[in-house]
Amino acid sequence: MKGIASSIIVLLASAGCGGRGWKALPKPPSPKVPAAEASTLKEPSARTGPLTLPEAIRLAERQSEKIGSVAAQVRMYRAQASQTLSLALPRLSAHASRFRQERGLWILSPTDRDENGLRLEQPLFNGFKDWNAKRGADRLVASAEATKEYERMELHLAVSESFAQVLEALEEAKAVESSLALAKNRLAELTARQQAGMARRTEVLSAEAQVARQEALSTEAGGRRRNAQALLSFLTGLSPVPELTRLPDFPVPPLELDALVDESLRRRKDLAALELEMEVARLSLSVERAGWWPSMKFVGNRYLHRDGINKDIDWDVAFSADAEKQYSA
Repeated sequence: MKGIASSIIVLLASAGCGGRGWKALPKPPSPKVPAAEASTLKEPSARTGPLTLPEAIRLAERQSEKIGSVAAQVRMYRAQASQTLSLALPRLSAHASRFRQERGLWILSPTDRDENGLRLEQPLFNGFKDWNAKRGADRLVASAEATKEYERMELHLAVSESFAQVLEALEEAKAVESSLALAKNRLAELTARQQAGMARRTEVLSAEAQVARQEALSTEAGGRRRNAQALLSFLTGLSPVPELTRLPDFPVPPLELDALVDESLRRRKDLAALELEMEVARLSLSVERAGWWPSMKFVGNRYLHRDGINKDIDWDVAFSADAEKQYSA
């Protein structure tokens, strides 16, 4: 489906963009952040207080290049959807000509002739090409918006998981450090009891093994904590990761498998985007089939100045119809 957007552009260009090319899109204005949120969306060096999950998600959205790229696609497709309206709107143009030749053929055909005026062209029918092109462009906008929402949901899930992993790793590290401290105290106590002849050597060796195990667990927990913090730092752009607020307990209602599957499918924005792209492909075929229909248009001219035999004619109108059949081997 990646080539659908480009095919629509080519079809629209061939349908009546006049060879002028696509205009450069204006730079979108910077989004206004409410004052209540502006205080939380600060640079890492200016932040104070613990980091909350909603704030981490907002920072990750600002940091995400993928969401920014999809948002730019949405703006581009919206501009193209607006441009397709030009296929059905009237076209007003001004023209001027200055004709010179060596000699006139007869008295009503002078050697010098000037003409200038205005021309109005209104397409009347073109096989529903403009209608289907506009519908296809609108579907492209909807598909890009669904893709953007899907990327936001994926980013929210990644940030939430990373946030929870950091909290879990910190709690695990505290528990392991507490167990390590207890194991070391036990070892010191057994060592003193052995020196006093009140404990066996095997008890001391067992305590030393327990301390070694707890130190290994502490190293492993520290590695998981650093990995989780590095991922959260990558997603939010905060370095180092500040203190995190604890997540509240969310009550889990009774769940049914069928209801969960239906709700999951309803929320799958990537599936909605694919369905829209399939519809765009069908509309692209309709745009192509429009070439088999005749086209009709209205043309009106208002002459401001004319020379020669037509100098007293100030205006004219015409209705034209064209039918073209293209065959390929």
